Amino acid sequence: MMRYITKSDLLAVAHTSGNLMIGIGMMCLIPLIFDLIYFEFDVISFVIPALISILLGYGCRKYFENIAKKKIRLKHGMMISSFGWLWASLIGGLVFMLATNMPFIDAVFESMSALTGTGITMFKNVEILPHSILFFRALEQWIGGLGVVVMVISVLTKPG
Repeated sequence: MMRYITKSDLLAVAHTSGNLMIGIGMMCLIPLIFDLIYFEFDVISFVIPALISILLGYGCRKYFENIAKKKIRLKHGMMISSFGWLWASLIGGLVFMLATNMPFIDAVFESMSALTGTGITMFKNVEILPHSILFFRALEQWIGGLGVVVMVISVLTKPG
């Protein structure tokens, strides 16, 4: 039944979310190209969140590999996408916090607004930000826009 969530459902979600966490960690490494091109040397701001996400994702994938026996269904997909959005916001917030010294709650808000496509910013002057952070903001907004489209399509289409 779709109504109840069992332990095996959560294990299947945790196993599959590991792949998503690895992808989010890899996303944090892309702005390093701009960081190195423009000699901004803010590598730690991207590497620490990326390592956290990749290592936790790999751990989830390996730990729950033999435990999660359930086939992924619609309810799992909804839980995975919700968790992925929250995880991407937290990891993106960590990037903003480390790179710009803004408070964590403001950094998570900045990341969440980018991922939801609203585009609201907590920065007073966006133009003075490093190129790598500007690219990271744009990347989050692009991924968030794609995520909104995928989420709407998955909700509006009938399963099966």
